[in-house]
Amino acid sequence: MTRFIKYVPVLGIMVSLLLLAASAQAQQNPERLVLKDGSYQNVTKWEIKGDRVRYYSAERYTWEELPKDLIDWPATEKYNKDRGELRNEAVEEATNEVGAAEPAPPMVAPGLYTPPSSGR
Repeated sequence: MTRFIKYVPVLGIMVSLLLLAASAQAQQNPERLVLKDGSYQNVTKWEIKGDRVRYYSAERYTWEELPKDLIDWPATEKYNKDRGELRNEAVEEATNEVGAAEPAPPMVAPGLYTPPSSGR
């Protein structure tokens, strides 16, 4: 029994980390289901089941359902495609800026570089 008690804090930490990872996954790069009335739902994924669309809400972190006829599918596809392209361009631009902004430090000897300046 004492061996089990030693592992309770470790199990608690592991469960906490899993819950944090699950919530972080739900928040990453939400897409939109555009409705025919002009509104939208931020979602992380959806699936069509018969005449209903079941989606995971990126705002409420729960599964919800809508009738399939309420969704403007062409607008949904266009928005998510355009947003994905913009996201890819932004990532490429950010990675190019990081590489260009940080020049390699001067090498004193093979494998030996000068330390970063202290700002003086």
